[in-house]
Amino acid sequence: MTIDALYRRSTITLTDLRYLVAVADHGHFGQAADACAVTQPTLSMQIAKLERCLGVDLFRRTHRQVRPTPAGEPLIDQARRVLKEADSFRRLADRAAERADGSLRLGTTATLTAALLSWLVPVARRCWPDMTLALREDSRPALLEQLAGADLDACLLGLPVEAEGCAVVPLFDEPFLVILPEAHPLAASAALDAGSLPPEPLLMLPKGHGLRAQAMDACRRWLRGIEPDEDQRATSLETIRAMVAAGVGWSLFPATALHGLPLSGIAVRPFRHPGPTRRVALLHRADSPQVDRLIRLADAVRATLPPGVLPVGGSDGDGPAQSAAASSTTTADAGASSALRSSTAAKKPSVLWRPGVRRR
Repeated sequence: MTIDALYRRSTITLTDLRYLVAVADHGHFGQAADACAVTQPTLSMQIAKLERCLGVDLFRRTHRQVRPTPAGEPLIDQARRVLKEADSFRRLADRAAERADGSLRLGTTATLTAALLSWLVPVARRCWPDMTLALREDSRPALLEQLAGADLDACLLGLPVEAEGCAVVPLFDEPFLVILPEAHPLAASAALDAGSLPPEPLLMLPKGHGLRAQAMDACRRWLRGIEPDEDQRATSLETIRAMVAAGVGWSLFPATALHGLPLSGIAVRPFRHPGPTRRVALLHRADSPQVDRLIRLADAVRATLPPGVLPVGGSDGDGPAQSAAASSTTTADAGASSALRSSTAAKKPSVLWRPGVRRR
């Protein structure tokens, strides 16, 4: 058998097609070899092998550039389509493997961890009894870095947030609540408005914290002229709660942040309609193999939210995914209205606060 006959019987591999497309894209064998992380002799030999196998010249070579031949152009186009389908095949296989793996790595910030532990984890366990849910608490920048590097499957974060290559699944809007010392005169009010806020210092988390940015945005939108006291600093909501209980000042907490916090020594009051809210979303990589599972988890979370927290999105709402660069759409009217409804709800253990009642 001749050498040509052996070449013609050789199998064409996806690697051969990647080399072919790389040469067409770069117009240079050396640059294509660098892009494919191989030596130029190796890539040139594979292209020559492919040409022998196909029986056509794929490129016209000159000292300055490499250009596809008329016969090579349709083959290169077809190679692109084959590689695209191969990538789709791999993603489907990865998705099947992830489903079989039965694990989900979810990251969140400290201000949402308590909410995760109190109601999201039980929801996830009801959806997937055999699934292992691995929770990771970290700063927003660290979580987004881990998400981009596939060290996390998804993150639960407050909006707005920017994360290239990620999709955003809106979950819920929650009201900001006023946290007062238990003996404060305003603690007797059923609800507060922008004109009746405490004169004492406003306590917030330090600069660079995501919740601080959201609370500051709420102040700019609804509570004009209110600025935090920069001389009073705390790095956790628990410390701020203790400072409020000690009479140092007052604060703004999102509703879910109250989960897991002791309420002794403080009074929690909603705003009158309309009031400030923040939006929380689930972020995942746009090409994540866990998309189906995450969308189902988002739907389950929306269906089991605590009182005063309004679901957003879903298959019948805003849609399952939005651009990660999109800013949050504030629904102050709905959020505040829901907060007031919850504040006068029937006596249920899950009610977050009650007007006129001091929690001990």
